[in-house]
Amino acid sequence: MFVPRLASDLGCPDEIRQRVRALAEQAEARGVTTGVHPAGFAAACLYKAGREEGRWLTQSEVAGAANSSLTTIRNHRDTLQQLDEEYRVGTKGNTEKREASTQAEVR
Repeated sequence: MFVPRLASDLGCPDEIRQRVRALAEQAEARGVTTGVHPAGFAAACLYKAGREEGRWLTQSEVAGAANSSLTTIRNHRDTLQQLDEEYRVGTKGNTEKREASTQAEVR
C-alpha cells in the first residue's frame, strides 16, 4: 500500500495515518478504488485526513509525493467527500430507524 510511504514522506502523525486507513477501507468497500491509480488515491486520502486533523497539507504536496497530478488529487478528494457524506446520511438514517423501532416496542 502507498499510504505508509507517502505518510512518512510527508511527516504525517499516527492520527492521520489511522484516518487514512479508515478512508481507504471505506472507499474499497464501496468499490470506488477499482481501476484508479493507487498512489493518487492514497495521496487524496492523506490530503483529506490531513485537512480533517488540522494539518494543512496542500494538494501540491501530496500530488508531488505520489507523483500524481493535482486533478487526480481533486477528483479523488471529491469522491472521498461524497462517500463521507453518504456514510453520514446512512448512519443518521439507521439511528433514526432504531429510535423509531425502540419507541414502537415501548408502546
